[in-house]
Amino acid sequence: MIPEWLEARQLGEEAFEAAYAAALPQERALVKTAIATLYTWLDPSDLLWMRSEAEKGQGLCLSTRSSPRNWAVVQIPAHCCDPGLVVGAVLPLLAAGVWPVIAFLEEEDPNRQEAILALELSGVETVYILPSTMMEHALKQWMRGDANGPGIVVSIDPGTILSCGQENNASGGHMLVKLPRPQKAGVWLQEQDIDLWALSFMHPGLDCGVWSEVERELPPGFRSICGQWFDFLQQRLDVVWVPRSLMNQALNTFSLVLGPGQEPVWIWPWYVSSLAGHIRLAVAQGQKPESV
Repeated sequence: MIPEWLEARQLGEEAFEAAYAAALPQERALVKTAIATLYTWLDPSDLLWMRSEAEKGQGLCLSTRSSPRNWAVVQIPAHCCDPGLVVGAVLPLLAAGVWPVIAFLEEEDPNRQEAILALELSGVETVYILPSTMMEHALKQWMRGDANGPGIVVSIDPGTILSCGQENNASGGHMLVKLPRPQKAGVWLQEQDIDLWALSFMHPGLDCGVWSEVERELPPGFRSICGQWFDFLQQRLDVVWVPRSLMNQALNTFSLVLGPGQEPVWIWPWYVSSLAGHIRLAVAQGQKPESV
């Protein structure tokens, strides 16, 4: 249930339409590419709507039920409105079948139009614009809302949310997921195989170094670094973009490796849809728990 004081802060349909109209066709296409990639990787299925019964050794019987959580709130701070981050934060929840998925954006961010575009194209229909001073109060309201059923609060680069603890329910209440903001990225450039313009639009907050064996002129916002492939592999980076032929080598070093055509994408590899599942468990000795 949405608190009454929050309703006045909800974005209207006209705000979504304005964000869509203001974006260039190629910008909308980049967001759609990110959405399509994440859906393919997450492989949406009915696995979260699942019952299982099993007899284990020593006469132990287990019965489990898994279903999507009843709601999700995603906090997007002003410095994390990169379209790639927004898509990466909401898609695992939507793919899990969680509904509603609600987004909180900070009022102080002058560049939130791209975030609204990413939310609109992802299918998030309920968005609130809040001053940073109200963000923690709003999150606590959701974390305490027993009547809403088990939910999940997701925060990119958590700040105020750090003082919001998980519901005091030892067997499983609301979940709090903190998504660290990626800081450093690297590109290994051969010819012009990585689209730097796409990177700058979808990940404007990344510190991105572009490596190659020769010095290059680059668009604003990128650092040209002359070096060898071996030198590139020694770096500590959150994500890299490399040619298709080098992706397997890069995966020996880096946790997230993306190739040409995947410039719009950001993925937290551990942030999968199963995190949005609510699990109930019954354990019995000697016989299966009674089926319902």
